[in-house]
Amino acid sequence: MSWAALGWCATGVYLGAHAYLSVVQQYRRDVYLLLNVLGGVLLMVASVGMSSPHAVVINGYWAVVSLLALGGLFARMRITVPRGWMLAALYALIAITSLVVIAQAGKPHAVVATVGWAGTVTYCAIYWLIATRQIARSSYLWLSIAAGLCVLPAYADDANWPSFAMNLCWIGISAYGLARRRALPEESLTEAGQTGNAR
Repeated sequence: MSWAALGWCATGVYLGAHAYLSVVQQYRRDVYLLLNVLGGVLLMVASVGMSSPHAVVINGYWAVVSLLALGGLFARMRITVPRGWMLAALYALIAITSLVVIAQAGKPHAVVATVGWAGTVTYCAIYWLIATRQIARSSYLWLSIAAGLCVLPAYADDANWPSFAMNLCWIGISAYGLARRRALPEESLTEAGQTGNAR
């Protein structure tokens, strides 16, 4: 099996997991995490073969966090991040990325790489937050769209088409999930939030 074929298989697993989270109100957290372990390992291996560093970092991290959350490690550690810190970190990331992009003006590959790494960091941060139940599902979906838009140019630059296609679909699924949640009655969202799963 070629690296690209392996990447396409992983893409299918990932998108299935993300659609499950985005659309199913009372989803099973263990199923979601298990699918992310499988998708993360497969796409990390495929990305190593395709020399796509952004994808290697994201998917390796994704698989490790999913595995730790599945094993209940985060529940035992009880690590929480104050909302103010989350916002400060997000603003700092935007500011640093903007400064680096301005400094790299005229160097398109450097700009693409910088924005791609900003998206990579965002993906890693928000996945840790959703895995440890510290972020609302709607916030996770909004930030997934932003991170996806950041990494798309980097994946195109690396010719990592499975990851590129996956992120296009990821953005679309996230947008659909947000639209669907806006259309649901407030009572449905409240009941879903009482199941003990991340929203």
